[in-house]
Amino acid sequence: MIEIEYKNINKKYNQELFAVANANFNVKKGEFLVLVGPSGCGKSTILRMTAGLEEITSGEIYFDGKLINDVAPKDRRIGMVFQNYALYPHLTVFENIAFPLKIAKESKQNIKKRVDEIAQIVDLADYLNRKPKELSGGQRQRVALGRAIARKPDVFLFDEPLSNLDAKLRVMMRTEIINLQRNIGATSIYVTHDQTEAMTMGDRLVVMKDGIIQQIASPAELYNQPDNIFVAGFIGSPQMNFFEGKIVLDNGIKFIENKSGNVFQLSESNFRTKAKEQNATLGIRPEKIMISNEMDINTFSTRITNIEYLGFESIIYFKTDDKAKCLRTIAEISNKTGDEILIKSEQNSIIIFDSNGQRL
Repeated sequence: MIEIEYKNINKKYNQELFAVANANFNVKKGEFLVLVGPSGCGKSTILRMTAGLEEITSGEIYFDGKLINDVAPKDRRIGMVFQNYALYPHLTVFENIAFPLKIAKESKQNIKKRVDEIAQIVDLADYLNRKPKELSGGQRQRVALGRAIARKPDVFLFDEPLSNLDAKLRVMMRTEIINLQRNIGATSIYVTHDQTEAMTMGDRLVVMKDGIIQQIASPAELYNQPDNIFVAGFIGSPQMNFFEGKIVLDNGIKFIENKSGNVFQLSESNFRTKAKEQNATLGIRPEKIMISNEMDINTFSTRITNIEYLGFESIIYFKTDDKAKCLRTIAEISNKTGDEILIKSEQNSIIIFDSNGQRL
């Protein structure tokens, strides 16, 4: 296991366009770190620079304190798993897994022993003589995983390895990858644009947008304590509800929504800094809003625009200020689309952002 450190990493593809801008973070020994963000945010570029497949414009990458900027990819002791599996179609499963060992000039006896061990780990012992075209998507991904661990790498790099699989198989493979990583103990960096995948797999997440790191934290901290509106909206499904309005200091702290005039009572605990009057955005998670039977604090009337029944829960959509919002409930509901309802928000779950989208 090794620790990876990124110092002031920049990647430019021309004089003006930054693919990655001033990235500073570390990956702890044995950690499963996830780089997450929308397509084109720079996460795969960081992964490729780590592997040595992409040149660094400026900055430094260290493996256990050793600068590796100029170390050849083959000498970085990295196992990489790609989105498209990158298997050799003319080789068998055995030959694909054995390929890096063959390149390293291992003996045939050692290669067979190692491949047999790996086949047991990735549950492919009965498929070693098959070609990739004879395998399912999940089995091909296991072959790619097997090949990546063949040389006992210090670091695993995963570049959206599950994006070509169907939804059910993705869930299964998430568990398999996590179990494999924990058993082997290698420091791992995983790239995905799927926030659900990131939240369920990562020890910590690095959230990126437009080449810039927005926040680095555990899944729980990102969900409950986002630093800005982008993180708050990107993490969580359905996403956080946002209400546009202003903070008013009048008989306490209030947030008043712009058009509707809906009022939310707040306290200093809703703020990281001292509350002051200003334009702001109020954010609250769908599960922190509930249907109420009576008018109370932080309660107002709205109309249901749609209901999604998901078995164990229901998502109820409504509008305020002509903008769609939703609540999530596991309670049985008798309401239907078009009904007028009272909704209430939990005051201690409200987060406030300034006009620049930064958390107050």
